[in-house]
Amino acid sequence: MAIRGASGDATEFSGRVDITDGYRKYNLYREINQGKDLWQISDERNRFTYLNAESFERILQALLS
Repeated sequence: MAIRGASGDATEFSGRVDITDGYRKYNLYREINQGKDLWQISDERNRFTYLNAESFERILQALLS
């Protein structure tokens, strides 16, 4: 099943990782596009953005605070 991802288009995801502190939850989705791994984050409002080192660090800091 395709989900509308960060690009705004229907995206087929190849995997998913959930990160939570029991209160907040973030879903990371793996997309393979032209042979490259891309990761997207879905926040608690189901908004998708592409994952980068800065956004990943921000999420971990928020969950650990």
